[in-house]
Amino acid sequence: MKKIYAVAILMIVFNKGYSQVWGDSSRTEIRNDAGLQGNAGAKSGFFQTINPINYPKPALAWWHLLDVRHSNPVNNFAMQFAGEFFDQDLYFRKVDNNPAQPWSRILTEDPDGDVGIGTTDPIYPLHIKATQGFLLNLENSGSFSGLRMQASS
Repeated sequence: MKKIYAVAILMIVFNKGYSQVWGDSSRTEIRNDAGLQGNAGAKSGFFQTINPINYPKPALAWWHLLDVRHSNPVNNFAMQFAGEFFDQDLYFRKVDNNPAQPWSRILTEDPDGDVGIGTTDPIYPLHIKATQGFLLNLENSGSFSGLRMQASS
C-alpha cells in the first residue's frame, strides 16, 4: 500500500512540476503580429488576434493563426496558416526572413463540392470569376496544345 501512495505522490509532483500550461490552461495565446520575428519573441503555437498586423487581407478584429517556427529564433523561418473567425477562407504562407511575405488563399470546396477561383461563393463544380482580362489561359510548351470538353451523356 505504501508503494501505491508513493507512486501516486510522485505522479502528482511530476505532473505539477513538469507539465506545460499555455495562457489560462488553454493552448491558444494572443498575438497580434503574424510577422513577429523569432528573435523578437515569436514562437510556435496557436494564436488568436484582436488587432491584426501582417495578416492576409485588411482584417476585422479576430483571426486564428497556426505558426510553426524554426527552432533557432535568429532564423525567421516559419510555416503559417491563418483564418478569420467570421468566414471559411483559409490562408497559407512560408516566411523566409520576410515578415511581409504574401499570403496565398487555399482553395477549398463548399459542402456541395463546388470550388471557386476568384469567388468565395461558387455555384458550379468549378466556378471561375475574373474582373478583367482572360477568364482562362492554357499554355503548353510541347508540340500539342488543346482543351477537350465532353458532355457526360
